[in-house]
Amino acid sequence: MNTRKMFARGVSGTARLVYDRCCGAFLLFAAVTVAMLALQHANGAMGDVIPWPKGIQACVMFVLWANIGVAMGVSLFRRKWARAFGQFLLMVVAFVGLVFVGLISLSVPTRMTSAPPAAWTQKCICDVAQVECSRLVFRGGISTREEVVVFEVADGAAIGAGFRQGSPLGEGASVREHFQALFEYCRIAIELPTELDISSCNGVDGNLHKIVASGKTYLVYERF
Repeated sequence: MNTRKMFARGVSGTARLVYDRCCGAFLLFAAVTVAMLALQHANGAMGDVIPWPKGIQACVMFVLWANIGVAMGVSLFRRKWARAFGQFLLMVVAFVGLVFVGLISLSVPTRMTSAPPAAWTQKCICDVAQVECSRLVFRGGISTREEVVVFEVADGAAIGAGFRQGSPLGEGASVREHFQALFEYCRIAIELPTELDISSCNGVDGNLHKIVASGKTYLVYERF
């Protein structure tokens, strides 16, 4: 019973802090936003321990921003005009922060939490490589402005002939190291051979690479 009372008091106290003070909802938005961004950077610094859920982060930030509007509505209902006006100004400031932090979060490279949408895969991978989507297995990706997506072609499925031998990134050890680093980031446990069997073609807003290693074929999409 005491635990319930303590919990109820805690919820009541938090609600008063958020809705009975001019900057309460704004401070909640700012604190959670900064904390999530710091955790995202810490996760990346520790080797991207988990695929960071950028979508959930964006939703939480938006809900907390909208909550400032709710607090403003509460102030208007209580006829606290000065407080409501102050909360409106803070909501404008928070919107700028929402966009700014959102762009930073989007730009931080993190492992993808799931495969891209089926429509994107069809357009950017299957149509370009002329391979059936059912023959592709999502192996990983890097979510950033210049995103990277890696698929494995299952069962030795045939791929279109539009690929050109080599890579637009160059040739030699530097290209191998580039793709080895991408595979390691995506947690794809494979050691690429020194003489990399790679061919490429122009894709949708990026390059699509075909890499053959250890008897397996991978399609690697890199946005420009």
